[in-house]
Amino acid sequence: MKKHTIIVGTSKSNNYNGYYFGALDKFWGLINKSGFNDKYGPCEYKKFTKDTGIGFDELVNKKIVSSDEELKQNLGFVQDGIKKFIKRQKNIKRIVFNGKNAAGWFYQYIEKKDKINKSGSSYFNKNNFKYGKQSKGYNDTEIWVMPNTSGISTYWKNDNGEKQWSKLWNTIAKEL
Repeated sequence: MKKHTIIVGTSKSNNYNGYYFGALDKFWGLINKSGFNDKYGPCEYKKFTKDTGIGFDELVNKKIVSSDEELKQNLGFVQDGIKKFIKRQKNIKRIVFNGKNAAGWFYQYIEKKDKINKSGSSYFNKNNFKYGKQSKGYNDTEIWVMPNTSGISTYWKNDNGEKQWSKLWNTIAKEL
């Protein structure tokens, strides 16, 4: 099955083989508010992919970490992970990064293909940046950068984070 969209973070949830398990994480709640026929949770990510064609991946595959801070201590994992991530992504309409660190590291890599900086989000501090669909894609793939759903981002004040994710889910829903 051709994947419609891939949701990408830096790595899988710590101590779990799944996505967006954290007690404060807003990801699955946002999906369930978006009008999908079934209700989903972190353990149903494979069913969600089968039902919708929306998949999940991470830049640092096969290494579960507690935070992006841990990855910043060994950027070799990140750089190697991005190289492998790019090889895995074929015939994808849209890559959606859950947070600026993953997206920033990805953009640094595709632009320079050399050492990436400790903070992926610093890539966006240098540019006029808005969440949502980016003007610069990758090959023929759309790139979206969304507020991190972990619950620790300050962007969620005044429901700004929820509004951005709702725009994405509305765009996807029209295509399914």
